[in-house]
Amino acid sequence: MINLFRNIALLLLVNLIVTSAQSQTEKVHINAYCRKLYDCTGVESPGQCFEYAIVKKYGNKEPKELNQSQIADIVSQFLNENQNVLICGNDTHVKIRDKEHILKRSIAYHGPHFLRRILETEEYAGKVNYNFYEIIDGKKETILDFIDKILDDEDLMHVYDKEELEDFIDMIEYSGGKRGSEL
Repeated sequence: MINLFRNIALLLLVNLIVTSAQSQTEKVHINAYCRKLYDCTGVESPGQCFEYAIVKKYGNKEPKELNQSQIADIVSQFLNENQNVLICGNDTHVKIRDKEHILKRSIAYHGPHFLRRILETEEYAGKVNYNFYEIIDGKKETILDFIDKILDDEDLMHVYDKEELEDFIDMIEYSGGKRGSEL
């Protein structure tokens, strides 16, 4: 009987160690995507740069060998499957909060080129779920709520392009995006 308890305890310990290692590996990968988002901001086609990075790393494919529909499928799958863990940490001084979803961070970082690309590229239509949310101040906050907060904050608005943010709201709503209170 004692051996049975030892074996159960050992299995639980091994499971805990494996789960912790997987979580740490996942965090490293997410940080790499956040860094790539920042790196792509200064290049000629920043939205496509980040899109290609996802296809190469997540899809293990060479983007130049794929058509735009195939690329959109891979990127959409990545965003939808990882929406709850795509949180960039306190790794840049250009942010609104220490932790933000990667699409929110792209807006905060003043480099929403990737968001614009997936919203404006026909092959992404209906494929990306924009209803991911974080719990902020006890409430669900979607990307629409995040943009609304920027638009409602005079201190932030002097840094952002109001028309661009309003365009994002229109495109996200058209793509099925909702506010946290609607979920």
